[in-house]
Amino acid sequence: MPRLTFMKTADFVAAILCNSNLQSSSIHGDRLQSQREQALREFQNGIRNILVATSVAARGLNIAGINYFVSYDLPTDIEEYVLVERAAWEMLANQ
Repeated sequence: MPRLTFMKTADFVAAILCNSNLQSSSIHGDRLQSQREQALREFQNGIRNILVATSVAARGLNIAGINYFVSYDLPTDIEEYVLVERAAWEMLANQ
């Protein structure tokens, strides 16, 4: 079941999930563009079924087939929260 999780500590949580034998990857602003593209490709192709992302990844990210969306860390800025939640609802509505 594909899941998308937005949070501030994406690498940390993705590592914990991988150590628990859950195929996950992360997307955030500190990764190289090529790394973000690879993580997204692996998620879309089913190689990784959990994608952990910071709110930076919510801008323009549209992935079909999302079964679950989890907001793990609440953003400190209300505008950031609205952006992330809107992205989640749009992805879920386009199923």
